[in-house]
Amino acid sequence: MKGTTVETSDFLISLVYDQDPLDKILQYIVARFSGILELQDIGGSYERLEEELCRFESWIDDVWGLPFYRFLVEGSGEKALPKAYRLASQRNANVLVADGFSLREFLLLFKAFPDRVEYSAGRAFHPTTTQIAAHSYYGLNALENAFHNKPLLEGHEWSGEVIADIMSPPKIGNRKGLSLLTYYPDAPLHNAKKYGIAKVQDVSRVMKDIVQLVSELTQISDLVITGDHGYLYLGNSPNKYLWRWVSRSERHGGTYGARTLQTQGETIATGRCDAQDVRQSGAFIVHGGASLTESLVPVVLVKRGS
Repeated sequence: MKGTTVETSDFLISLVYDQDPLDKILQYIVARFSGILELQDIGGSYERLEEELCRFESWIDDVWGLPFYRFLVEGSGEKALPKAYRLASQRNANVLVADGFSLREFLLLFKAFPDRVEYSAGRAFHPTTTQIAAHSYYGLNALENAFHNKPLLEGHEWSGEVIADIMSPPKIGNRKGLSLLTYYPDAPLHNAKKYGIAKVQDVSRVMKDIVQLVSELTQISDLVITGDHGYLYLGNSPNKYLWRWVSRSERHGGTYGARTLQTQGETIATGRCDAQDVRQSGAFIVHGGASLTESLVPVVLVKRGS
């Protein structure tokens, strides 16, 4: 793997022989890449982290190939959303679903809350879009609708609430059984206008807001955090992170050449072979296909503390 040393013996064995090696992949990412993120330079370190994640996925693609993406899409491992609610039930914790929560935000929380984080790997629904996750897990057409009233999920009744303003989170006190939704990080980095945010925001500001939100929500209670999908982070230089440039606006429902898979009646792009042209759209992130960072969605328990 160019630029990175991989301890191939145990790690390669786990990729080949483990029924679901996603946890091993996640553990490797933590051990190898968590040191890249700098809380004082989030924007710059996100760029460096994405370069390393891109090299890492390129290496996996070299040694595993298209079957890796078929494993991400068709494998039997547990999806992130039901896994999060089940864990929260077991630990008497609340749940925060963050739209677009990815490996990067997980590593940020791992650094921001040392000794308070437990984690495991979950899977996204494919295509990796919010609407597919809402329909596949909650049985609804819009994700927000799952956070009204008191839905029954994983055998437990939850009090749902949408966090409309991340800078003014709900005062939850010692309440338990909460199912909370935030449209961060997806909204301010990708769909700013859609969610009433004035403009696409700097990644450093967005991530600091997320850390502050988690800090507020874990003052008294434990919190399980996951997302509906991950994403490709393109920053201001998308060509650095693409194996070949294709100017398309979606990673599902189109034509992407030979390296594709079918799911939910749609064709999805695999790997990082194409991405949205941020120079035209103003977007910074993209999802909908099958790649490591779109498909592996961490399930994170942040224990209470200050």
